[in-house]
Amino acid sequence: MLLFYVLLGAAATVATALCSCFNGLEWLWTLPMLIGYSLGLIILHFFILFIISLFVDKSKDQASNNRFFRFITVYSMKMVLDLCNVHIKVEGLEMVPEGRWLLISNHRSAFDPFIQMWALRKHELAFISKPENQRIPIAGAFMHKCCYLCIDRDNPRNALRTILKAVDLIKRDVVCIGIYPEGTRNRNGGLLPFKNGALQIAQKAKVPIVSSVLYNPESISKNAFVPWKRTEVVFKILSVVDAQTAISEKSVDLGDRLRAEIETAWYELDKK
Repeated sequence: MLLFYVLLGAAATVATALCSCFNGLEWLWTLPMLIGYSLGLIILHFFILFIISLFVDKSKDQASNNRFFRFITVYSMKMVLDLCNVHIKVEGLEMVPEGRWLLISNHRSAFDPFIQMWALRKHELAFISKPENQRIPIAGAFMHKCCYLCIDRDNPRNALRTILKAVDLIKRDVVCIGIYPEGTRNRNGGLLPFKNGALQIAQKAKVPIVSSVLYNPESISKNAFVPWKRTEVVFKILSVVDAQTAISEKSVDLGDRLRAEIETAWYELDKK
């Protein structure tokens, strides 16, 4: 989408130059005009999203996957990543099964869902996140329409309701669900302890678990304001636990095994 706006900006710049009959040094203004037109279109894009977000009622449960909002959300996320000069290397995508499943991953930055929703855009992924995220201007409304769920980790009863809502979304073939079993962002190496109760989503819905690892997304925010500095991020699918295996194992044992797998993969990537 960023390229689309740059191309529109280029077209507007050429049209302006031709209509104004630029000659000589006047052509030096084309680069500032291109930048101005492109930035103007990007700002207009997010202003329109802001206006749309004002009409979203986040107090109502989102029972269906709104394709319009999902398309806009996914491509707006990609535009933000492009503006931050992020290059995503995706590995193991061929392992992702058809149908619905539960994605688990380590959690390193606020950009993690952007990366994973873009990489897995064909699979219609929605995440379970903290309630504060749905209060973010623009983003909160669009996440809600994409079937994101909020979880109250301090209230077991409310947390169980969220898990059951996620199970229902999977069973009704609405979306795939993504979780970060660490429960919060980990700004250090390795992984935090897993909250294994979240794995019950796959066990109750009787679907596979897709295990994955993210490497280096925490550098995005550090490099975002350095235009010439590119951030290389790796998103790797590690394994798929079939539904029968997920059901037959205890959540604690399953969580410990998957955590060890993700942590080992992270350290291997860190050595490269």
